[in-house]
Amino acid sequence: MNQLDKKQQIIIVSSAAVFLTMFALLFLLMPSNQYGDNIGVNNYDKYIPNLPADRRSSINSTLYKITKDNSNGKDININDATIRKDSVEYNYDKSTDINSGSFIVDMPSVKQSYLISYEWSPDNNNVNLSGYSATAACLPLSRLVYGDFSCKDSFLNSRNNINRDPILNYLPHSTFNYVVTANMNNQNKVDLEANIILYSYDIRDGNRDNSINKYKNEITDWIKSNGLNPDNYFIRYSIN
Repeated sequence: MNQLDKKQQIIIVSSAAVFLTMFALLFLLMPSNQYGDNIGVNNYDKYIPNLPADRRSSINSTLYKITKDNSNGKDININDATIRKDSVEYNYDKSTDINSGSFIVDMPSVKQSYLISYEWSPDNNNVNLSGYSATAACLPLSRLVYGDFSCKDSFLNSRNNINRDPILNYLPHSTFNYVVTANMNNQNKVDLEANIILYSYDIRDGNRDNSINKYKNEITDWIKSNGLNPDNYFIRYSIN
């Protein structure tokens, strides 16, 4: 009887050890956000189903940082971040093998909204990548659904108000045919991202190149209309 009890004890202890080992391995292997604290966006699969997991993680981390900065530095726990309907822009540029896009994310619990811009390529060593996998920016007051919350973003924080590039006051800028957003380059200057959207009438009768040039001219004219010089900005165009 004692011998049987010892065998049972060995089996029980061994089984418990195996279970604990498997549990520990499962915990260690669970996917985590390599970028640190983050806010998960709930509806990627609905609007951007092909967005790689790494870019989702980068966006979620970027969203957390800007939201915390605009919440007096408090730790935040948000689970209602969603992509705003009809705000999604997406483009694949075959010539550079770059996927890029933007969307507005709304968070009712903290009454904050931001413009998220991102880019990625199947080739992680693609020389056309800007170095910014994801950025988060404040929205114009006209696009805030919860009212003004005195938003600050990396563009504001990276320079004082005297030296802040005035074009940021007019971005993002969108029409039926293009969307213009901004990124900070490695020299701490503003670069522009212009996503041109072509429709069937734009490419009819071999008119694609003419249409692209027309919208490029409209974008530079828009910059001039704000009293700014287009030559002061590097504009990266993507065609959708």
